[in-house]
Amino acid sequence: MTPPTERDESRAMTDPNWQLGLLVGSLKQMAMSANEQIESLPAFVNAPSEIVDDFYNAFLLVDQVIAAGLLDPSVRPVLERINSIIDDIQSRGAASQIWDRSALATNVLWESLRVEARDALRKIGA
Repeated sequence: MTPPTERDESRAMTDPNWQLGLLVGSLKQMAMSANEQIESLPAFVNAPSEIVDDFYNAFLLVDQVIAAGLLDPSVRPVLERINSIIDDIQSRGAASQIWDRSALATNVLWESLRVEARDALRKIGA
């Protein structure tokens, strides 16, 4: 994954199609198996943190995507459940082992995120 440019970030704020792409991309990564998630990211990044950050950044733009008619509002509850699980993960603190790469395969909250992400992707039709 290449880092976003300033132009990309500006586009994300104004283009609902781009915003939907960010959301779908983050959900696809979240829905991957733990091994696929780890392999999809460079070794120097904290994979769990990257997965959470990518979703959260896209989640902030969901209302704009819904308003543009590109996302059915019925998907929002699933996305909110994902966000709630992420809040639970984050409440455990940065020092928690839940942020280790190995936790992606062993922690029940990460598996819950995968299940919810797959559900969201089905509802979106992606």
